Amino acid sequence: MIGFRVPSAMISSSFLHQYFKLFDFIEIKIKNEYDFLSVQKKLNSECLGKCSIHLPKRMLYDEFEHNNAKRILECINNCEVYPVNIVMHFYGYENEIISKLRKLRKEVPKEVSICIENIQTYSTKYIDELEYVIKRLKKDNISICMDLGHLMYGGIKLGYTQIELTRMLKSKRSICQSIKEIHIHDFNVQTDHIILSEGKLDRKSVCEILQFLPIVPIIIETNVREAEKDGLMQVNWVKEILNYGNTEN
Repeated sequence: MIGFRVPSAMISSSFLHQYFKLFDFIEIKIKNEYDFLSVQKKLNSECLGKCSIHLPKRMLYDEFEHNNAKRILECINNCEVYPVNIVMHFYGYENEIISKLRKLRKEVPKEVSICIENIQTYSTKYIDELEYVIKRLKKDNISICMDLGHLMYGGIKLGYTQIELTRMLKSKRSICQSIKEIHIHDFNVQTDHIILSEGKLDRKSVCEILQFLPIVPIIIETNVREAEKDGLMQVNWVKEILNYGNTEN
């Protein structure tokens, strides 16, 4: 399943109906519980098994955002249509991260995966910290959202090649086995989250990565100008890579 991350302000019943004519998964960016309650009213059977929620970025590290996110999770418990995944950013290991994630896991139905997402790190220790946390939380059913754009953009800033980063990820079996969602976007020297095929993201590396990662929803995190043009173009870009990898095997 492939789709896009969409701001909550865009969500309406008519928007979702048109969206799912073109794409088969959606991630909705939520700001607070009022934001979610508004979105919740518009989620329908079309979203069942095809939707994830992205919580405020620093909710594991900022007390205000953490309390805000807990209220969102309380709302999710009362949903008729559960999201498949709940995604939150992982900025690095801190003493309270393990306990916070364990508590959050208890707040949501077991059918919903809590996924920590890698950011565009500038530290060589970051992936090791992500691996340490996911190993500690293996029994708690905490998962990973692997952002390939963040991985490549941050890694290149540290002096690695995309081939080296691909090999490094492949060597982290505990991380790979815990992935429940993938984010993808292109990047250049200045920034990331640019349209696929317009930057430096290496198709061959992406192809290799998608072959050894689990089959999970793929979210394209770019600003779509026209859904039927650059939206479908980017989906086809991903599908071509997936199909190429399958024919190679």
